[in-house]
Amino acid sequence: MQKAAVWEGAGGGSNIIALPVEAELRRLIRDNTVMRPLATKIIILSLTHQTPTENANVTAYFVPEGTVITDSMPTTSYAQSALTARKIAGLATLSAEVLNDNIIGLQEMIFQQIAEGIGIIEDQGAFNGTNFTGLGSVVGRITSNASGFAVAGNNSGVVPVWPDMVKALFAATHRSTRVRGRWFMNPITYRALLSSVDTTGQPIVSFSNNYQTPPTGGIPFYVAGYPVELSAVISTVDTVYTTSSSIYFVDPGRVIYGDLVGMKFDLDIYSLFTSDQVRLRVLERMAIQIPVGGFVSQLQGCRAV
Repeated sequence: MQKAAVWEGAGGGSNIIALPVEAELRRLIRDNTVMRPLATKIIILSLTHQTPTENANVTAYFVPEGTVITDSMPTTSYAQSALTARKIAGLATLSAEVLNDNIIGLQEMIFQQIAEGIGIIEDQGAFNGTNFTGLGSVVGRITSNASGFAVAGNNSGVVPVWPDMVKALFAATHRSTRVRGRWFMNPITYRALLSSVDTTGQPIVSFSNNYQTPPTGGIPFYVAGYPVELSAVISTVDTVYTTSSSIYFVDPGRVIYGDLVGMKFDLDIYSLFTSDQVRLRVLERMAIQIPVGGFVSQLQGCRAV
């Protein structure tokens, strides 16, 4: 990429990113997101990809001898949900002096910065439903309000109490909703959970049954035995309080990321020619979808400041 920018490789214009470079950029994006490494990822070959959604469960029966077996899954048991890709872009403008004077490490730095920006956009879609179907917008999700007490005159949410967390954990009754489940919350919300104690000085939310012991003196990132993932992009504006956030519990494998084949790298050495600057742009097209909202539990009105 850098050789192209200083006129030793491809000239100004569009170039499809070579597979090794694309793989590296996708790795950087993955390293700078919370949801992508955990979600189900598929390659899509068109702008809109149809994914099957289960409308009815298969049912087994005790069948007497000679009795017709009931068809528990007719042709209407599956519907189609559209996985529609959207374009995400990262743009950087550099002077020719920067390119010429920083031969080592510049490509990695630029890719890292662009990947961070793309990763933030992806997480906003996965959690808040910004431009995609995310945890905070999917139809059918199971919602409840935190029941802790707000500070007088403070409209910034409450610290959930232990029954709130248990209720969110078992909002969906099927075992499959908890086998690989994880908590997702804003770091400020988790800080409030960690620092909240009862009248005896004991933590209100129990961390004693973690199935992985944190380092000595470390903060446990498990609640009720399930991992906690933190993301600063989780919205701090919900309908319960003026400033509050949500805690989500879901198996992240139920979130689908569709990556449209091919990322594009654009190099512009002409439009800023008179100021001796170069523009670099990376484009990706991807989609996020949660086919079944009933796998998502949302605890609203949680402290976010």
